[in-house]
Amino acid sequence: MKSFDIEEFRPAIRRDEMNVDNAKKELDKCVNDMNEIKRVYGEKTLSNTALFHLLHCRKSSKDDMEKIYTLFKHPVIRTVIQLKWEEFGKKMYLQQALAYSLLLMCVTQSATLKSIDGSFEIQLCVWLFMGVGLLIALCGMLLFTYEKQFTVFAVVFVASIGIWFDFYYWYDNIAHHITLHLFIRWNGFVLLCLGLYFLQIEILEFLGESYVDASNLFESLPEWINMTYFYIVNFSKQYLLKVIGRSEVVYFESYINLLQMPSFIGVTVLGCWQLISPTFNDTSQILNITLTFFLWALSIQYLEVNETAGFLIPMMRGMFDEVINFLIFYAPFQFGYSFAYFVLFQNTSVEKYSTLPQSFTTTFLVLLGQIDLEPFESLESNTLYVIGYALLASNGFIVIVLQLNILVAMMTNSIDENKSKAKRQALLSFALCIMRSEKTRGLKPLSMGSTESTSL
Repeated sequence: MKSFDIEEFRPAIRRDEMNVDNAKKELDKCVNDMNEIKRVYGEKTLSNTALFHLLHCRKSSKDDMEKIYTLFKHPVIRTVIQLKWEEFGKKMYLQQALAYSLLLMCVTQSATLKSIDGSFEIQLCVWLFMGVGLLIALCGMLLFTYEKQFTVFAVVFVASIGIWFDFYYWYDNIAHHITLHLFIRWNGFVLLCLGLYFLQIEILEFLGESYVDASNLFESLPEWINMTYFYIVNFSKQYLLKVIGRSEVVYFESYINLLQMPSFIGVTVLGCWQLISPTFNDTSQILNITLTFFLWALSIQYLEVNETAGFLIPMMRGMFDEVINFLIFYAPFQFGYSFAYFVLFQNTSVEKYSTLPQSFTTTFLVLLGQIDLEPFESLESNTLYVIGYALLASNGFIVIVLQLNILVAMMTNSIDENKSKAKRQALLSFALCIMRSEKTRGLKPLSMGSTESTSL
């Protein structure tokens, strides 16, 4: 029997009319043959592996997606996914999850420091016990292997308990020698390191799908100049093109990726700010609030390996799209009622509608069920009184009776469509999580220990 050939497998799933039977035939060659599975795993370049092509083939029709899912259920592909998880996926996932937890702690700590002269006892306790525990766990990940994971977990746990007892006993002496300036600078230093760490991960993930092309943009120039151009110019250009809907780079197809890069740049700026000038003002507070919200919201990506959240996350993406479509549909009514209320109350002393921004905000809150009748009761003219209540009644009717029911129907339909493929979406999310890690790591040959420990 012939060996697995990636050049036969790739056209079968990438052509306009995909031939899933040919793709399965190539995969069937590898059943119960670990040497052939190593070919599917990948030997030379990441962008020319079976899993990469499966995750990045652009198929829009439901029939094509169903065919892709059947390939993901093939025992060879499932074995390759498990091998990658054991070889590097779990270790890199834990490393990044721990580093992200430390990042969340540092950003939240920064946001809760209100004054340069204020007390920081709670923040110091959190850093000594939670922060140091996370740092110990990160160090433990350097020794992590899939076969010895429980030993590493035990060592990290025992070391953390010992350090915590020491901190508890010596806490007063430690707190006496740490000033608020020193605490803020240390927190800023960690933020700076974590910001650069995650920026590197995002850029490497972006480069993972096109490194070969990036290193040869200008053949007459050295590779380091090509890569510098790619890092600074091409990456920024592709990001801006995605914002206006013109980029075809796979990396930017994820909403999370679009938000992560600006967030990590903000973390780096905040870390530099605290390291150089540990001061508090409105600008730093706005940056703290914004980063705290976005980073906590983006932490949902680390639930992709969870069996339940793995399929809930794609469902949430679908519902988010439905909410965006609903808000676009609602926008004309929102602006129309905002202007109408502003004109209605422009000669009164009602503050909620005294300016266009206030009128817009008050009108939007009707969408959330907050209806205030007091401004309408204060209208002195009977004509304005009738017009005001007519506007309010029609606003409530359109929002609550019509549009919210439309939104519920849209989201229900989206959920029903996704329920049938929930488990397949969970496997796809798991595979995407592993692929993101491999893009930052690069393709490396499969070790023999892994091939011996995993079977079909």
